[in-house]
Amino acid sequence: MLLRDYVFWDRGVPSHVCDQIVKYGTGQPSAQGAIANYNKTNVNKDIRDSDIGWLQAPWILDWIKEPALRANRDIFKFNLNRLEDIQFTKYTTGQHYDWHIDMADEETSDQSRKLSMVIPLTDPSEYTGGELEFQSLRSAPEGDRKVPPITKNNFKDKGTIMFFPSHIWHRVKPITKGTRQSLVMWNDGKPFV
Repeated sequence: MLLRDYVFWDRGVPSHVCDQIVKYGTGQPSAQGAIANYNKTNVNKDIRDSDIGWLQAPWILDWIKEPALRANRDIFKFNLNRLEDIQFTKYTTGQHYDWHIDMADEETSDQSRKLSMVIPLTDPSEYTGGELEFQSLRSAPEGDRKVPPITKNNFKDKGTIMFFPSHIWHRVKPITKGTRQSLVMWNDGKPFV
């Protein structure tokens, strides 16, 4: 039984590397973040309002691949066999991502997201709001929003590498001022049985 909801390395990516990633990410094509449900993708800004792009730069993967493998080997112990492309996400004033899980809902897929990763790239002094919150595996069944979410200040620290099971409910609260940029990545494997 998994006893940890998440694990993180405080400032696992140096600040100057975060700045390089932001410079690279903002120069890539972007689109409105969408929601996938039962093999259909749609934009619903009431649930998800952010701009995203996809990064395939090996130098970025070099910073996150080893921590991802270590987190899984030492903590989660999931059967993983694939890293998805890296998502560069930007939230500006008023943007957010309401409660969701990262696992796909398709029952016929031979791959499933199992381990999610988030890295804040923006210094928390540059924006307000945008807190990353989690519902606990042990105390909040799907859909139960009465249980207070898990919240930590260091979830906003620039360069912190956060890993959590993709079936944990989480959200990014609305940005009230400034811009929050982050990396998101998923590690996949055969679906849980």
